[in-house]
Amino acid sequence: MARYFLDSSALVKRYHQEHGSTGVDALFAAADNRLFISRIAIVEIHSAFARLVRERVLAEADFARLIARLEEDVGTGILNVAAVSSRRLEGAATIFATHGMTHSIRTVDAIHLATAQALHRRGAVAGFVAADKKLLAVASAACGLTILDVT
Repeated sequence: MARYFLDSSALVKRYHQEHGSTGVDALFAAADNRLFISRIAIVEIHSAFARLVRERVLAEADFARLIARLEEDVGTGILNVAAVSSRRLEGAATIFATHGMTHSIRTVDAIHLATAQALHRRGAVAGFVAADKKLLAVASAACGLTILDVT
């Protein structure tokens, strides 16, 4: 069973078809994959879809429909949600202390990385999945995670 951690930049492609959605769809389609996200990714997806409504890419009805699909994936266990605990936040701070002066890392991305690292310590994560090249570079070089680019 392969375990994958999806950053929000990849997860959004599950619900809104765009470049890279095919790669994300393939991860969801494989029955033996276990897919993990950070609890904060759910908030980020809400934010991303709200932005798409403001930009008139999505209608408000689409927002509700897409969020319902996300909630269904979480509720049925298709997505495993990892808590953002104090330990994860400490891990994110450590990422800044060890790599933040040489790599450009956003706060939320550090939280995703710390969560993926914690999961990886408990059982190998086959891939850190994202559509953000800077984040993928940090995940690979600084955090030692295998990456899957879905840009």
